[in-house]
Amino acid sequence: MKEFARNYGIILAPTIRSKMYVQMLRFAGVPINQAVILNGEEQKARHLKKCSFDFDWSSKRFVFDPDVSLIDVLEDMGADVHVAPDPDVNSSKFIEFLSSIPGRDFIYSGKPGVLLDASVLSDAGKRFLHAHGGRAPRYSGSTAFYYSILEEGLIGATVFWMNQGIDTGEIVAIVERPARPSLDIDFIQDPLVRGEALLKALSCLQNGEVPDRARTEQRVAYHVIHPVLKSCALRKAKYTSGNI
Repeated sequence: MKEFARNYGIILAPTIRSKMYVQMLRFAGVPINQAVILNGEEQKARHLKKCSFDFDWSSKRFVFDPDVSLIDVLEDMGADVHVAPDPDVNSSKFIEFLSSIPGRDFIYSGKPGVLLDASVLSDAGKRFLHAHGGRAPRYSGSTAFYYSILEEGLIGATVFWMNQGIDTGEIVAIVERPARPSLDIDFIQDPLVRGEALLKALSCLQNGEVPDRARTEQRVAYHVIHPVLKSCALRKAKYTSGNI
C-alpha cells in the first residue's frame, strides 16, 4: 500500500469497532488531522485479548489491542482531538460544532444503528465515508454480514460516501473474507474486515483509482438478525467461543 498524503477527519463512537479502525489507520500510516469522539464510556469486552493479523500489502503484522484507549491512539497519530458537545450526531448543536472543525472528508464510525439525518449531510459542510458490514447492494441494512455468512460463508464490508438512503451511497471499495473459526465475529472479524475495506477505499481515493461499482445484484435490506439465525450463522462459521 502506497504512502498516504491525503488527510482525513474521523468521527468515533467509543466502541471496539472504532478502536479497531484507529489502530488500523495508525498501522497503515493514514494521516488523521481532526478526530471527534462522541460522549460515552468506552465499550468493554473482557473476553477480548490482544491479537495479530497478516495483510498481503504489509510485511509487518498488525496487532490489535482492545485495552488501548481511543484518545491514546489518536494523540499518538498527532490528531487534534475534540469531544463532541452532544452525543446526538443529528442534533443542531452537533451540526454547528462539526461545521466549525476544519476539513471536508470525515470517516464516520458512529453508534450502531444510528444513521446520519439529511440535515447533517446537507448542513455540516462535510462528506462522510462509512464502512458498512456487508457486501452492498446485496447485503444492506443491519447485521447484514450474518446473512452472507449463512449464504456464502463470507464476511463482507462495503465503503461508500453516505447519502440519505440506507447503504445506498457511492461505493468506493468492497472486501470479503472467509469467516474464521473461533475468532469473535462481532468484536474482531467484522471490524477487521470493515477496517481493511476502509484502508482499501482510502488507497483508491489517494491514488485516483476507479472505485468499485455496485454489482448487478438485487438489493435486500436486512433487519437485526434473529437470535436463532445468528446461532446458525455462528455454527456455520465454526465459531464456538463467546456468547451465541
